[in-house]
Amino acid sequence: MADAQAARSAGGTAIVGTGRRPSGIEKTMTSQGTPHGRFQRAIHRRHVQAAEMAAREMGGLSLADALLLCELLANADPTRYERAA
Repeated sequence: MADAQAARSAGGTAIVGTGRRPSGIEKTMTSQGTPHGRFQRAIHRRHVQAAEMAAREMGGLSLADALLLCELLANADPTRYERAA
């Protein structure tokens, strides 16, 4: 705030942030959180479909996340596990 006052007193125009990100830097986040957060919750709850949807949104999985998803598939749907592994 002091910087804005200093700019005004020097004859400049104060620029006040809008709280919005500059164009091109925006990330998608729903009210449920980030895709990775939803992925973690789905794994914890053993919900295969929600984990797969979040994984697709993430675009790629770390090795640890991929192993968690494979473990979930092995326990919940062994026929799909073979393809995923």
